[in-house]
Amino acid sequence: MTELQNQRVLLVRSSFLIALCASLISHGANAQNLTIPNTFTAGTAAVADEVNANFDAVATAVNDLGGQTSMADVFTFFLPDEVTPAAGDVVGTAALNRTAAGVTLTADTTLLDAGSAYTLWWIIFNNPAACDPAGCSDADFGTAAVEASVMNATGRVADTNGNATFSAFLPVGYVHTNPSSMNGRQLFGPGLQNAAGAEIHVVIRCHGPWSGNIEQISTVAGDCLNAASPSGCFDAQAIVFPLPM
Repeated sequence: MTELQNQRVLLVRSSFLIALCASLISHGANAQNLTIPNTFTAGTAAVADEVNANFDAVATAVNDLGGQTSMADVFTFFLPDEVTPAAGDVVGTAALNRTAAGVTLTADTTLLDAGSAYTLWWIIFNNPAACDPAGCSDADFGTAAVEASVMNATGRVADTNGNATFSAFLPVGYVHTNPSSMNGRQLFGPGLQNAAGAEIHVVIRCHGPWSGNIEQISTVAGDCLNAASPSGCFDAQAIVFPLPM
C-alpha cells in the first residue's frame, strides 16, 4: 500500500468534523519583491504609462511568488446508506496550488445528493513532521507542534445531477476563530502558516436538502439538527494533499 493510500485509509477511518461536533492576505509579496515605480499625489494628473508601469510591477511581483500545483482524488468518506460506491472510491478530481500568498483549491466532484447543501473545510497540518508516523489525522489535533487548523473553505448546493465544482482560497496567516460556536466558520488553530510544507486535507460535508438557510453552506453545524437535515450532517467526501515532492 502506498503512502497516499495509507493517508486515505486514515482519513476514511476518522471523521474530522464529526469529532469536532461531539485578514485578507496577511503577507503577500515581500517588500523586496515589490517596488512601485511611480507615486501619485492628490490633484495631479496620472499618466497612463506610469499607471500601467505600477500595475506591471504588481503583476511581476505576484508572478515571482511562484507556485506549485498538485492533483489529488476526491474520494467518498462516509455514506449513510453504506451501499455503492464504497468508502474510499474515487468520485472526482481536485487541484491545489501553493504560493507564498496562500493556497488555492479547485475541486470537481460527483455522486453528491442532488439539491443538497455542502460545505468544504480546510484541515491544515502546518508541521506534518510532528504528526503520527502513520500519517496526519484528527488524532494529531491535540499535538501542539503539529499546528493544526480547521477552517471553512467554501460551500454550495449540488446540482440536479449530484455534481458540484468548488473553488476556494486560503491566505497565509492567522484567521479569526470562533471556538465558542460550532456554527463558526473558523473552528480552531493558527491558520495556514506553512503554505509550501503543510499537509492539507479537505472535507466535503453534507447538510441535507437545501433549505435556503445560508448557514447550510457556510458553517459546520448549519441545519444539522432540524427538519432540513433529518438524518443529521455527515462528512461525505474528502481530499488529501500530501507534501509536495
